[in-house]
Amino acid sequence: MSDTAVSNLHPLHHSAFGLLWAGNSISSIGDQFYFVALPWLVLQLSGSSVVLGTITMTAAIPRAALMLVGGALSDRFSPRGIMIGAASLRAVVVAATSALIWTHSLLLWPLYVLAFCFGVADAFAIPAAQTYLPSLVARQQLASANALFQSTVQVTTLVAPAPAGLFIKAFGTAWALFIDAVSFLFIIGALWALPDPPEATLGVQPSNVVQSIVDGLGYVQSDVALTSLVTVVAVLNFAISGPATIGVAFIAKEKFGSPASFGLLISALAAGSLTGLLPMAVSRIDPPRSQISRPTERSCPGRSRRLW
Repeated sequence: MSDTAVSNLHPLHHSAFGLLWAGNSISSIGDQFYFVALPWLVLQLSGSSVVLGTITMTAAIPRAALMLVGGALSDRFSPRGIMIGAASLRAVVVAATSALIWTHSLLLWPLYVLAFCFGVADAFAIPAAQTYLPSLVARQQLASANALFQSTVQVTTLVAPAPAGLFIKAFGTAWALFIDAVSFLFIIGALWALPDPPEATLGVQPSNVVQSIVDGLGYVQSDVALTSLVTVVAVLNFAISGPATIGVAFIAKEKFGSPASFGLLISALAAGSLTGLLPMAVSRIDPPRSQISRPTERSCPGRSRRLW
């Protein structure tokens, strides 16, 4: 099939991609129960925005610190296996937290463990997904495939938090976390049914993982545009994501006293992002050949493929 014909096909025409997208979509819906339940649970136990902030930091620090390690390992080992392991870890710790709530034995420290495990899992699962996706779709479809995944996350963030808040109000946080734990089984099942990427597509990497990370950092530092982008993203996350995560939960708890109001506020935050992502998800863009050619080790040391 010609490059033009391939680029005119939506990524969902690939059954493997469709299976992964379906499993990830169900898991994303479950995640919204977690994102509403965890802050609400922390505020119920402590009543402190400081405690909520430290638990959020407990997830963010390992996510940031280990992301490059996760990327280096994803280039050397099965990214599909890494994703299965990360999803399994999340399912186990969320189910365990749910059980602690049911038995009325939950303290604050298990929530720090839960957040830390989620941060570690993200650090390995995110780069693994970026490495795995190009083996499921044609290179010309990567932009649309990536946009579809991101748009789906935004759609679930838009429509699921309010019902999740109502569910928590009616049945409690234990059942909400249990639903999230079960949702991970769908992405695990999808990945289990899919093949590993061909070894030939992983590329040749430096044998030393540390050297691979150093090469990647050097590449980012040598590219002014990429360095600027990383800086802007870091500043925006520091100035917006953190205050929004903590502030919205605290306001909902103190001013409205209802998890349903918290879920509705989360949905409102997702609306703006969704507006920008949807056009890309439904478009069929055929990038210039110069942009879709396979990167070489010289052009991007430490990484064997483009991010999706």
